[in-house]
Amino acid sequence: MELAHEQRGDEISVRQITERAGVSRQVFYLHFHDRDEAITTAVADSLAEALPRDTGSKEEALALIHRFLGFTTGHVALYTNLYRSSASEQVATAARTLLHPACVILARSVLGDSSAADPAVRDRDTWREQALTTLLVGGVMEVSRRWVEARTGDHADIDPAIAHQMLDDCLRLLLGDAPPRDV
Repeated sequence: MELAHEQRGDEISVRQITERAGVSRQVFYLHFHDRDEAITTAVADSLAEALPRDTGSKEEALALIHRFLGFTTGHVALYTNLYRSSASEQVATAARTLLHPACVILARSVLGDSSAADPAVRDRDTWREQALTTLLVGGVMEVSRRWVEARTGDHADIDPAIAHQMLDDCLRLLLGDAPPRDV
């Protein structure tokens, strides 16, 4: 995690990781297939540690999403160093996986939890839920990416609160109300 904050992901070597961790290459390869898996695991574990575990309610789902955004805004160098590295897609997949349950809850809050007796109606409702969940996950990822890119571009002094406001605006549009949040 420290190395990913310090340099580009593709420039990190297994040797650097093992030296920083104080372990041998053999120990490294007992736990990881390659450098990218080690980077992905470090980032995914840090992200999972930063996010609340319970997302049973709409409020808890919103809190998780805002915590994810808080993680992103607090780790700008990490995002910048991993962007377009060979590990970036794996890290993005890990982030989407962590966001998915919260976004399912939000989609169900809009569409309702379908338990229709008619299989055709149930299938249609399932597709609608999956589509809205995918839109929510992608939207959260995109708001996060957009804020980090603004921060690393011409707006280096942009306040992290702007990212949360952007997210709230998008969620309000999709969910139809002003979502409460716990950042």
